[in-house]
Amino acid sequence: MHVYYVHFASLQIQDLHAMWHKMKLNYPIILRVNCFFN
Repeated sequence: MHVYYVHFASLQIQDLHAMWHKMKLNYPIILRVNCFFN
């Protein structure tokens, strides 16, 4: 049970890392869109 929980947590962290990477890649685009609408 404990091992499963740790495995799940590491999967969560990997998912967060992937999301952070996507955000970093999309950040300039988001900034541009933000400037455009402001």
